[in-house]
Amino acid sequence: MEASFWCFLTGKTYKETILNAVNLGADTDTTAAIVGGIAGIYYGEQAIPENWKNSLVKKTEIEALCDSLNQKYKS
Repeated sequence: MEASFWCFLTGKTYKETILNAVNLGADTDTTAAIVGGIAGIYYGEQAIPENWKNSLVKKTEIEALCDSLNQKYKS
């Protein structure tokens, strides 16, 4: 958690924040997952690089899930 918060507080963009986490080494997948959620809320989905989104496996299913969650919590 400490590493995730450090990455968030030192990053200036979504991409920089995530790359900070990955470049720390050690348990990078967990650190990046935690800070990715925090940074996603802060910067918004539009800040995620397009090439990162386009390379997702099951991208259509992920987008449908995100849309469903968005609708549920908007109302």
